[in-house]
Amino acid sequence: MLFRKILVAFDGSPQSRAALRKGIDLARACGGTIVDVLYVSSVPAVWYPEMPAANLYELESKTAEALMEEAKRILAESGCRWHAFVAEGRAARTIVAANGGYDLIVMGSRGRSGLQELFLGSVSHNVVQHSPIPVLIMKDGGK
Repeated sequence: MLFRKILVAFDGSPQSRAALRKGIDLARACGGTIVDVLYVSSVPAVWYPEMPAANLYELESKTAEALMEEAKRILAESGCRWHAFVAEGRAARTIVAANGGYDLIVMGSRGRSGLQELFLGSVSHNVVQHSPIPVLIMKDGGK
C-alpha cells in the first residue's frame, strides 16, 4: 500500500474540494487507506469594533461546522475510511503539526503570485517548505 493515512486540508474553496476528491481517489487506489480531513479554525486578527469578539468566535465556529458537514457528506459517499476534525491555529503551522502518522498531505492552492504571495503569504508554500512528508498541491479547482 503506497499510502496508509492521508491528511487533506479543507477550507471549502474549489481547490480544497479538488484536494478532497484527489485524496479520496488516492485512498481508493491504495485500498484501505484512511483519509483525515482537517479544517483549521482561526479567528481573524482584524475585526470591526462594532462586532464583539465573541461574535467572531461564534461565526468561525459556525463556518467550521458547515465546512465539516460538507466534507463529511463527500466522505460518506466515498466508501473510504475517514475522519474529519477541526483544529485551531495558524493554517500552515497547524497542518504541518498535525500528528496522525500521515504519509501524505493533500491541499489546495489559490494560486497567489508576486506581491500577493509576498505580502499575504501562501499556506501551501509554507506547508511544502516545512512538511517532513510529501505534499500534493491541487490548483485551479482541479481543472
